[in-house]
Amino acid sequence: MPDSMFEYDYWLAFDDKGVELIPNGLGGGSSTELDFNVQMSYVKMNHVPKSLTIIPAKISSSGGDGTTTWEGKKAQKISKTIDGVYPIELPQGKVGKLIIQDIKSENNQTTVTFNAEGIAPYTQGESLYIEDEQGEMIEVIVNKMIKDEQKPNEFTMVFEALEANKKYRIVTYDFGQMEIREDLKFTIDLR
Repeated sequence: MPDSMFEYDYWLAFDDKGVELIPNGLGGGSSTELDFNVQMSYVKMNHVPKSLTIIPAKISSSGGDGTTTWEGKKAQKISKTIDGVYPIELPQGKVGKLIIQDIKSENNQTTVTFNAEGIAPYTQGESLYIEDEQGEMIEVIVNKMIKDEQKPNEFTMVFEALEANKKYRIVTYDFGQMEIREDLKFTIDLR
């Protein structure tokens, strides 16, 4: 079945206000000539929306070396030097951009506050990281991005503390290879 939603391994989900639901793991499924089965899990919401809109996508996979690929093609890194001047804008190709509002190091941790603008803000934000001069990734202390409930496209990530005498870069990827099929989206009425 060429060009059908059966080819897609990831499902972006949005509530009735257009806010992206936070995935709680990767999707998975199977299909045969007669059956199609897919399952995604999302973090529990504070309210029950009137509807959910689902958009099939082919999403990235990360290698152990910090690389991200789409369909086997290495994604292009987008990075900028952390120099204390904000905002820092990181374009992500056709899906949107990340705008770093602030980076603070205190209490043995570094906190990055940013906005994600585009098609899938949470998914876009998950690709944010910091690397040192040697290209080594700085460890994330808190495993999940912290979402501001009042501003759903604003997030915080917490990393190990950056050393004052070293240079660092804030990094994301160009999502140009990611395939988001808005033409296959569907809405589920929950009323």
